[in-house]
Amino acid sequence: QNFTDTVVDEATKTKYDNAKSVREQQEELVKGIQPLIQENEQKQQELQTKLLINIREFEQHGLSRNYAMLLQSQRDLLLQHLEATLDGEPDADVSALRKVAEELGRQLDAV
Repeated sequence: QNFTDTVVDEATKTKYDNAKSVREQQEELVKGIQPLIQENEQKQQELQTKLLINIREFEQHGLSRNYAMLLQSQRDLLLQHLEATLDGEPDADVSALRKVAEELGRQLDAV
């Protein structure tokens, strides 16, 4: 998503502005962006599946040493991202990312 894309549409913004409390404002924002959240979660799941398929295909080409180094760096990068960015945010759902990190660890162990 580009930084210039509008995340909250006008209808959601109007409901947010008309909400009487901060809690109501938060609820209106969440309702408004829920479809975007679901779309991005689906994309994340699809990318996770593609990543694992590509890893298995790469593994079949017999480049185990380079492959192991790739897996290690990908897992390290993912874990660093989890620790530095997402774990500190309230209500951050990092379960899918943790799942990918665990799968990368299993792939690394197999190599």
